[in-house]
Amino acid sequence: MEAKSLLKGSSLKPSYPIHKLSKTTMMTPNCVRFSFNYNSCLIFANGYPSSSLPLSLQNKPRKSASVVVSARRKDKKEDTHSSVPKPDEVTGFFPEAVLLKKRTVEEEGKLLPEFEDADERELFEALMLELDSDMDVDILRHYEVMYLIHEKHEEEVVAVNEKIQDFLREKKGQVWRLNDWGMRRLAYKIKKANNAHYMLINFELDAKYINDFKTLLDQDERVIRHLVIKRDEAITEDCPPPPDFHTLRGNADDDEDEEFDEDYDGDWDGEDEEDGDEGEDDIIFVDGDEDDIDSRKQTSANVRQPDIRKLRAENVSRAIKSTVRGFPRPLLDLSTASFAKVMNSAFGRPLVPPFDPYANSINYLLASYVIPYVGLTGYVGANPLLQNATSKRLVAGLLGVESGQDAVIRALLYEYRTLSVQPYNVTVAEFTNRISMLRNNLGGSGLKDEGLVVPREQGAEGRVTGNILVGDKDSLSYPRTPREILRIIYGGGDEHVPGGFYPKGASGRIAKYYLKTT
Repeated sequence: MEAKSLLKGSSLKPSYPIHKLSKTTMMTPNCVRFSFNYNSCLIFANGYPSSSLPLSLQNKPRKSASVVVSARRKDKKEDTHSSVPKPDEVTGFFPEAVLLKKRTVEEEGKLLPEFEDADERELFEALMLELDSDMDVDILRHYEVMYLIHEKHEEEVVAVNEKIQDFLREKKGQVWRLNDWGMRRLAYKIKKANNAHYMLINFELDAKYINDFKTLLDQDERVIRHLVIKRDEAITEDCPPPPDFHTLRGNADDDEDEEFDEDYDGDWDGEDEEDGDEGEDDIIFVDGDEDDIDSRKQTSANVRQPDIRKLRAENVSRAIKSTVRGFPRPLLDLSTASFAKVMNSAFGRPLVPPFDPYANSINYLLASYVIPYVGLTGYVGANPLLQNATSKRLVAGLLGVESGQDAVIRALLYEYRTLSVQPYNVTVAEFTNRISMLRNNLGGSGLKDEGLVVPREQGAEGRVTGNILVGDKDSLSYPRTPREILRIIYGGGDEHVPGGFYPKGASGRIAKYYLKTT
């Protein structure tokens, strides 16, 4: 093969014809070597040129040959914002242990984890052992699922059931019971349906397939709602259906039921329904009558407020389910009494009457102020310690959404910072300052939270007192560790004792570890 033809067919282009080449041309998978006159060599290895000459011939006159190497351009751009794993990335179990890991370089150059204290080291080792165990062993778990089929697809109930059972057979699952509760009245309209066909199924399945099962239901337009619950054992006995919703409201006639449905359905018509109905089954309200709550909202002050339903739906992100392994949904206590306890703790005394988040729009916004910022600081603290690129993209995306939610709520409250919250005669700004101080005290790690109005020296660049965006001395968001987050959301400053918004504790591995070590 001649050198010219070899170069012409490759990405190596000479600036002018190469003369007087020797007859020796050597090729390997990663290297092309041309031997020139006077024993000179030109080598292309792994895309980089180099040359070699005998010392005795360095000053000998000769004709030079130059070769220009042109790099191939990559026309295809990669999406660096997506949380979907790249083809060359490893995915699987989310190792919560990395949230505790701080890297330091030893004298020998080895990277070893460093911990805050002995308890944190013990937690890290326990989580790593559990992670190794989960990755090596297939875990069979028992699940109970309630799914609702839209009334317009009543004739396709059998087809939906067969589809679900085919999936379970394919994944070597075992169905323990399947109860058909028939067509039943909905408590409120879902996707413009007044009724739905209720199905209850219990089965055993490898835990790694449960997210695929949920996706199967999510993507079936006939299924308008589903709830997946993990069980400790197989349940085989038949479960009779409970009374219909309208029979529980014994004093209400049909006209009142219809009026109730229309009022509630108004919240989900139009663009909201097109955006999606997600999140409604992901929060458990332990009390609160919908009629009573709606009526109190109607009497609220005329204050602009964010669409809380939209903010809540964004929190229930599909990206989480598609990126990391699922975990049991914890019980959330978002009752009036739960928010009242938070406000009592913030003021150090019982408020009279007890704080009611649904009394008016200002109270509603103040209640909304309590939660988002805690999640924001948790994401800031976690992101730098994550090892996997997929997890980093996911947390960064969630951080952006959480920051936006917090900024919207703080901006709306800032407009009414001087407004007195009745009947307590305390300004909105003072309420936010009290809540922020409470979170600082519960977290136990110094100043990481600020209200809407701060001393000038504590404001941005020491120049302002307004504080819509919270930041440190460099105007960067404060970070919090998982331990601090648990202390705050439990409401007692102790990561080992559940309470507050999580009466039975959170469901993550770190949270469960602290609950076991009380």
